[in-house]
Amino acid sequence: MKNAEHIFFITLAVISGIFIDRCPVAAKTPPLYSTAATSHSDVSANHDKTTASPSSTAASHCNTTTGRSNVETRPSDVPANHGKTTTSHSDMPASPNNDTTGCLSVPGTRAAIPFGDFEQWTIRRIKESAIVGKDSVTVYEIDRNQTIYGNIPYSNTDSPWATSNAFAKVMGVVKTNVNVRPAPHITRAENSSTGNSGERCAEMRTEIMSFKVLGMAKVEVLTAGAIYLGKLKEPINSMDNAIKSVNIGIPFTKRPKYLVFDYKATIRNSGTVSRSTMTKRTDMPGRDKAIATVQLQKRTEKDGKIYAERVATGELLIGGSCDWRHGAKLKLTYGKPENEEALSQFSRLNSFFYAENSSGESVPIQETGWADPDTAPTHLIIYFASGYLGPFTGEIGNSLSIDNVMLEY
Repeated sequence: MKNAEHIFFITLAVISGIFIDRCPVAAKTPPLYSTAATSHSDVSANHDKTTASPSSTAASHCNTTTGRSNVETRPSDVPANHGKTTTSHSDMPASPNNDTTGCLSVPGTRAAIPFGDFEQWTIRRIKESAIVGKDSVTVYEIDRNQTIYGNIPYSNTDSPWATSNAFAKVMGVVKTNVNVRPAPHITRAENSSTGNSGERCAEMRTEIMSFKVLGMAKVEVLTAGAIYLGKLKEPINSMDNAIKSVNIGIPFTKRPKYLVFDYKATIRNSGTVSRSTMTKRTDMPGRDKAIATVQLQKRTEKDGKIYAERVATGELLIGGSCDWRHGAKLKLTYGKPENEEALSQFSRLNSFFYAENSSGESVPIQETGWADPDTAPTHLIIYFASGYLGPFTGEIGNSLSIDNVMLEY
């Protein structure tokens, strides 16, 4: 029993505990289509800006809150003019005008986040240990189309995206976590981040994972799905500060005005949230929300330690269910927000994230303060999840689906 407890606490600490968020339920996971691999290059797009109310097809209105950020949506049938350009993950095209007020009357230049159309998925076939069920599990990663067989550690070398899906091996016992999956979402070419039509998105769920140890003791743990820019080091093999397995953020030097993306949410709003760790589950009054956050940092290293100033921040908390919102625009506020208290714990200044220093050692990123508004960043963090209540806590049945992630300048 002890081995199984270690495995799950490790896996979930990295997945739901590392991040202060959680996620909802959605459509049944579809089979992966045999689509041809698309280019890894970024695609810039000039869009005629159209501000619109939520789509009339929404089942119910999303109740959203922004932490000093503006969020707008456009209808899915608004055409966009795409001009392709090739860039690297860390050098997306910049607008000639770095004005951070984001004047909405002027069309902006958009750059796709690589693999942010979620059309390509790596499939991993992992065999769990007999002590925890001996199941053969399919684990999904946002990366080029391929299938990997065997209990092999994975690293996203082509894609900048990592997920809360993980492979843990503690004292020889193998267990997995899977709460991010591909799901159906039809996107017209003129509305996609790449200029190509699409069929899939990334779906994150908040759910109870349960298994029996040696076929007897039942273990239940509440976990949340998350996707983010960065890497997860596998296998997770220690309870000693498992968050060190996450290398958050990617190198980035530009100054975007908005994070642009499509999203759909299922937020049950039952009035009850749950906390479940191993053999104990507690239900209590409360509400959970899905979250999207974008952060720019200026990082420096001294004596192996990483320090960062927060250059810009944007946050969206989604507190209600809604059908697809296409082209939602989350504004980045440069410098210190006027009302810092409006941000969730995740988006305030913090030091709980880790990154690799120049020696390859995982160390905490110590945020020292808010940067001047004209500061040039060194790193970009984008993070989506279906909840924000903390480790092992959330509303079971919530989900968040994301597609067509771009930056607008």
